[in-house]
Amino acid sequence: MRIALRRKTDVKLVERREEVMAFVQRVAAVEVANMSDVVELLAKVDAEADALCLESTEDWGERLAIKRKGGGHHFDDDERATASRAYCRASLLHSSATWHARLVDGQGQIKRLVDGFRSATGGTALSRRATIERCTSHLTSVHKTLADIVQSDHVIASLKAMASNGIPQSVHSDAEALRISTVALAEYVHDQAAKELAGFRSETKMTQRFRANQAAAVCVAAGELLRGVASLAGEGAVPAHFVEQVAGGISELEAFLAENDRGSDFDEIDDEI
Repeated sequence: MRIALRRKTDVKLVERREEVMAFVQRVAAVEVANMSDVVELLAKVDAEADALCLESTEDWGERLAIKRKGGGHHFDDDERATASRAYCRASLLHSSATWHARLVDGQGQIKRLVDGFRSATGGTALSRRATIERCTSHLTSVHKTLADIVQSDHVIASLKAMASNGIPQSVHSDAEALRISTVALAEYVHDQAAKELAGFRSETKMTQRFRANQAAAVCVAAGELLRGVASLAGEGAVPAHFVEQVAGGISELEAFLAENDRGSDFDEIDDEI
């Protein structure tokens, strides 16, 4: 079945030889100015390649090594070399656009998460500790995305190939924008810790005893995320007073727990007391 299908596409490639060569010559030589051009050109290249039976999983130069009856090939060495150059550039276009989309989408995910929690109903189904855990999980995902792209040996090699082939990329600027976007997580989590502390302080001495562990758990989780964002986003990205206020709240709660013989076990108690 596969052999029959390949032979069928061989015939199509030979029959549309002029179109195939015009396409690969154009891709091999086209100039690309910026990321908008990359995204737009990739869509056109993918569509035309698909129409010409040139798949993204096989080097186009190798794909055009179609033997002619009586010896030789339908596409000569120079033509296949051009097709291979075009395939290389198309692959680099795909990588550049994919990394750009993934890093930009990461920024959008953070905005949607925080906006959802801040909406009138978005965060009501979860406790403050649970929303902070969601934010922490998202921060972990950001670390993974950055490691997969920015720190990958494959990506580093591809960036050099893009430079030599005139393919624009925005990996480093997109990565930096993603790092900075995590500050929104820190801002939201700081707000939640501040509200939890305010709620604790508004309680009577008696009811504070029941809320202290919960408040401490929220503040400890918030403090960990704040430090994580500060480390990722860079110096000054997270206001120092955010960390100081949460740290001060933790100290206050630890002192209260110690004074009331509640220890320092910060297991969460349900919000609804």
